[in-house]
Amino acid sequence: MNPAAWRRIGLALGGVGLLVLAWASLIPLDPGALPSRHDKLAHLTAYGTMGGWFGLFIPLRRWLPLWAALGLFGLGIEFAQQTTGYRSFDRWDVLTNGAGAALGLALLAGPIRYWFVDDRHLRRLS
Repeated sequence: MNPAAWRRIGLALGGVGLLVLAWASLIPLDPGALPSRHDKLAHLTAYGTMGGWFGLFIPLRRWLPLWAALGLFGLGIEFAQQTTGYRSFDRWDVLTNGAGAALGLALLAGPIRYWFVDDRHLRRLS
């Protein structure tokens, strides 16, 4: 399979991941299901995973817009939570979402990137 096909598959799977993330962010939770600190860790992990995943398939020069898009996605989810009546907007969640996306991309920018991407394709991704 050629690299463009893998890229399309990876981006499509990332889109599915964003849909799952949106669903998980908008369903009702039992009160106290996650302690406050664990909630932030969940945001950091989820958006870090999304940042790292999309970073595998998006060229390095487009990572800043990718980070901004994931941050805006998280902001939109927070506004959507406010309209549900059983979830609420939390500015710290917005900040944690952006920090998670940045962390995922930062980890991917180092040697970890070379574990996932074949050397022959690095020039196309950079």
